[in-house]
Amino acid sequence: MPFFDPQSSTGSVQQYVLANLTCDLGVQALAQIANMSPRNFSRVFSREAKVSPAEFVELARLDAARRLLEHDRNPLKTIALNCGFRDGQHMRDVFRRRLGVSPQQYRSSFGMVNAARQNG
Repeated sequence: MPFFDPQSSTGSVQQYVLANLTCDLGVQALAQIANMSPRNFSRVFSREAKVSPAEFVELARLDAARRLLEHDRNPLKTIALNCGFRDGQHMRDVFRRRLGVSPQQYRSSFGMVNAARQNG
């Protein structure tokens, strides 16, 4: 889960991101929500959240996808779209870069189906 501080001046933007993963979450859109210029928003957000806005969004989407892969049997493409990734390939790229595994490998290791098989 990305760092989230509800008391920061960008806390409402962080909450918005976490609740609206499939929306346009580019700096321009997020700056409007924060009522700041994009440049100032990026600077303030990075200082307060300790990550860039783009990284926060990517980590939030990754975390949501991980939870779904652990508990949901929907196809990978459906999970990717439900978490705000452009497509399945984008989600695969993020998983490989951030976790070193594909979404399918992650599901195989941590999904409920695998856990039930091991406990059964």
